[in-house]
Order: sequence, then C-alpha cells, then structure tokens
Amino acid sequence: MLHSFELGLDDHHQPARSLVLTGVLPAGCVADEKGSRLVCEREGEHLLDAIGQVAREVRRSHGFVLNDVGVEKPHEWFCDGLNGYGAESVAQLLLLAVHRAELLGYTAADVVRFIHAVTDSSTHVTVDPGGAHQSRGLRS
Repeated sequence: MLHSFELGLDDHHQPARSLVLTGVLPAGCVADEKGSRLVCEREGEHLLDAIGQVAREVRRSHGFVLNDVGVEKPHEWFCDGLNGYGAESVAQLLLLAVHRAELLGYTAADVVRFIHAVTDSSTHVTVDPGGAHQSRGLRS
C-alpha cells in the first residue's frame, strides 16, 4: 500500500539548529521548499512500516532521527486503523520517544526492552466500539 506523509526534526535539545537535508534522499521523498522536511510517498504494509523505513534511511545516511510526523495534538486520539490519524499519532510519539531517549543516554536496546516489558504477550488490549480500552488475558 502506498502511504503519503511528511517527516521533520523537532529538536528541543538544540532549538537553534536547522535541519537541511542534502545529498541522497530516501526513495519516494523530496525535501520541502525550505529543505527542512521530507515529503514522502512510500510503500509499506501499513503507515508505521513506511515511516520506519524512511526514518531508518535518514538516520543511516544523515545521522539523526526524524521525530516529527506533523501531528499537532498527538494527545487527540482516533481509533481509525493502521493507516489513519491514530497511526500518525503513534508514529509521532514513537519517533519523539526514540529521539528524546537517546538525548538522555538510553540505547536502542533499552527502548526495545522497555517496549517488550510493557507489551506483555500474555495480555491483549482491545478497543470497544465506543473507544474505551480494555485489557484482557489471552489463554492458549
């Protein structure tokens, strides 16, 4: 599935630093007029896959984590599937968490270990039609 999205850098650690993307950009992406954001169309099973691919490529070639998907109010929640506004909010929060964790000195392994710890495979979180979250144990 083809996904359209923008990625940028919201760097609270060094607010004066400007991001100018030069050189080889990820496939399917162009820099905006200011050169500060990537405008992308990328294939992926779902939105997080597409965003993750581009973020990985930028990190490898430019050395930083793009952490801004352009979601202004990530606390506003919409349970609209793997490719909607809710997915954009999740991507925004995850990218920002990775960026800020690294500023504090956490490694990728620390972040992954944390995610695994809080996503205990013996429980499953579901969302009822009204949007309320429910956690229930899974039985084998």
